[in-house]
Amino acid sequence: MKLIIYAENRTEMGKKLTISIQDKLPKIQIDTITSIGNLFRKLGRPLNRVAVIVIFVTCQKDIDQWLGLKSLFDNIRLILV
Repeated sequence: MKLIIYAENRTEMGKKLTISIQDKLPKIQIDTITSIGNLFRKLGRPLNRVAVIVIFVTCQKDIDQWLGLKSLFDNIRLILV
């Protein structure tokens, strides 16, 4: 199983979440993505066993942007933090 964590500029919360997941679920593969462009490129390819995408947002503008792109996440679980 795979997990994608998007945390712009590798926020401290993103680092803590990655470490916590790796400690508790050592067999899960985690891809940490720090730019929206890289995330869109990743979503444009087959996701091959990606179970969840966790997205850290820092302001209302970011939330509005992500909600406008929700069709990209139709076949995957999405967690907005």
